[in-house]
Amino acid sequence: MFQKHINILITGIMLPPPYGGLAKRTLNLANVWISKGNQVHLIDINPSRNDFILSGVNIKVHTFDYKNKYFKMIFALLFLIVKNPVFTVKFIIEVLEYHLKKSFGMSGWQPFINCSFRGSLFYSLIWVKEIYQIVKKYKINIITSNYAFEYSMLSLKVSQLAKTPIIITTYSEGLFWKLNKDGKNISPYYSPLFKKVFNKADWIIAPSKHCMKAVNRFLKEKKPTSVIYSPIDLTHIPETISNKNQLRNNIGFSNKKIVLFVGQLNWRKGPDYVIKIAPLIIEKIPNVLFVFIGPDTGMLKKLKGLAISLDVIKYVKFIGTVSEEVLQDYMRVANVLVFPSLTDRECMGMSLKEAQANGTPVITFDSGGAAEAVLDRESGFIVPRRDLNKLYESVIYILTDEVRANKMGRKAREWAFNQFSAEKEAVKMLNILKKVFLSNLNR
Repeated sequence: MFQKHINILITGIMLPPPYGGLAKRTLNLANVWISKGNQVHLIDINPSRNDFILSGVNIKVHTFDYKNKYFKMIFALLFLIVKNPVFTVKFIIEVLEYHLKKSFGMSGWQPFINCSFRGSLFYSLIWVKEIYQIVKKYKINIITSNYAFEYSMLSLKVSQLAKTPIIITTYSEGLFWKLNKDGKNISPYYSPLFKKVFNKADWIIAPSKHCMKAVNRFLKEKKPTSVIYSPIDLTHIPETISNKNQLRNNIGFSNKKIVLFVGQLNWRKGPDYVIKIAPLIIEKIPNVLFVFIGPDTGMLKKLKGLAISLDVIKYVKFIGTVSEEVLQDYMRVANVLVFPSLTDRECMGMSLKEAQANGTPVITFDSGGAAEAVLDRESGFIVPRRDLNKLYESVIYILTDEVRANKMGRKAREWAFNQFSAEKEAVKMLNILKKVFLSNLNR
């Protein structure tokens, strides 16, 4: 029997601070699915931090804590043994194997950080039991899980126990994953887990061609795969962009040239590269202002110190986290957005797409999949990673010729609207979800 609407469960996600790319991808896709009559459920493993993101969103959010974890673990173990004793024994052995191979507890995802085997088993049993009950209670038709780390492996086990199909969205975890600048790339440690998750998934999705690269080396046989861009919500963006100078006046930046950075303030995103080129740009354009929007995730103090040491602090503004409406205002008034991401962990960059949709040219390092978001020399510039001279030259090229910048801005807006709309990308993924669900019914 044909089922027009489906019930979707999103797992394997620890939403980053507001305006992180994964948070926006999740919400922008889900809002379109809901608008078309589908039900969307989300496992939010960090609810206290994500109230701001999820407020006003018509998603059924499920949370659970790990208080009284020993009691809950025993209850989960008994529950799973009653459901399927063979499955439960194999599952415990599997967790032990991953733990011994260091494929558990290194990704930085709570609550598995630096867990002993006992701790990993506790959380794994509780997770599988809780998610299984949600799948059954709400008649979930398909699970879609993000990142092939611990939570997606556990979601896969739920998929097998509940006989519910699962789609895995991979990012860059199979290529590169460092928790800090001086840390090691932990992706190789997770190879056993990646192999299991990718090979057992019904379909694999990635938000860029770059992020799909790692998948093939883990697959034993050909598997359906698709690239679905992380989409932008065009409802926040006006149909026409009015005079940018007038918009700057409205927010108190009259007669300023604005170089904008949007993202978490950490080493991976490279905000220090914007400050490093500031002295040279100020020499050419004294009325320039460097605006940084995004939460401090470990680098704000260093950035302020760098700006002071280079004697450019009065040209720099750290705004912090702002509302969606204010963020889009800054995207519109900026002369250029700079996205100097430094690692192959970068899938594409949400701010690159949103700035272009607002008619603002962009500049990005060629890190990871960021280059896929930009039409080089048409909607912005793609610069070799860490090349300060090229970064400086690209910023100057845009700031010193308003006619040229406006032409690039128009092209950027056209490109972003055509390539990254939430409606288009969400429908593409929804069609895959329904296809996998229907195929599972016919097995």
